[in-house]
Amino acid sequence: RVLCFDRLGGHLKHAAVLEARTETGPVEWTKVVLSDGTALDMTADHPVQPVSAAASQTQPQGLFWSNSPIVGAAGLRAGVDCLLVLKVLPVPVEQVVTRRE
Repeated sequence: RVLCFDRLGGHLKHAAVLEARTETGPVEWTKVVLSDGTALDMTADHPVQPVSAAASQTQPQGLFWSNSPIVGAAGLRAGVDCLLVLKVLPVPVEQVVTRRE
């Protein structure tokens, strides 16, 4: 199972992996760098579903219920497309308590 974003339901969920394969020989890789500095390395044909930058600013719900076509990672357009990403942010430690029982 993998954690993914369910665009129809608008939430995260685990989905079953239905197919996986191992490629041999040379592979074309694409590095996608987002405006916040996040870098994603994936195969050039890895399927992604971008949202246009214009739609993401004018219609926030478009991020979740977008009908934009799925493209290979190499087909993303810098300055035009946006990707929905799951972020993990650091949270300061408030208190530490150690006890022995």
